[in-house]
Amino acid sequence: MSTSADQQWRQLQQLYDAMSNSELLNLHRERDGLTAVAQQAVDAAMSTRGLSGADAVPSAQAMPDLNAAEDDPALVELTTFQIAVDAEQALQALDEQGIPVRMEPAMRRLTEDGPKIKTNWLTIFVEKTRQQDAVRVLRERMGLFPVPVEQLPREEEPVVSGGDAEETPFFIVGEFETDADIALARKALADANIRFKASKEDAEAGSASTTIEVRLEDMERALAVVEAAFGEEG
Repeated sequence: MSTSADQQWRQLQQLYDAMSNSELLNLHRERDGLTAVAQQAVDAAMSTRGLSGADAVPSAQAMPDLNAAEDDPALVELTTFQIAVDAEQALQALDEQGIPVRMEPAMRRLTEDGPKIKTNWLTIFVEKTRQQDAVRVLRERMGLFPVPVEQLPREEEPVVSGGDAEETPFFIVGEFETDADIALARKALADANIRFKASKEDAEAGSASTTIEVRLEDMERALAVVEAAFGEEG
């Protein structure tokens, strides 16, 4: 295998290892629609568990299992992936946060009133009580579930010193000179749902720099998202 194929093989192995036996058998039924590497990875995963192609033959009793997660009242559909590698990345991110995940081949209708059929896409289900936690994790780690503009955190008003009220301490994330850099930093913090405060200071040479600050509890995450934003821009 080439380096690219080797990497895909490892990623698929991790993905298929996370599947239940029924999920793996369901995927094997649709192996003709998979890539050659994916077919080999499915066969290897089934062999490791002592499963065979005969176990994957549909039966009247096996078919209801296809919608088991969809029919479970304790579970909610979180999102569907067309790319197996993306599904594996989501599984890993949620698992690291201790959020139980169930993944099954996606069931979709080709027409509005037609029957549901199984696809090669993968749907992730989570417990209803952990849905918001799961959304937050995938938003931060993969950029999914973007926050609507009207729900983005508003920029904090500058803290006025000299008052009797206790001031909320803010700490500097960075100083930015160009409008493009300022806009990029502000967008990165807003997308990450981090409240911030921006203040412009006049420089000696007549130019101006903008200082962006966040609360202490958001400092580490703010530095990470701003650094990532400028890394992607570069």
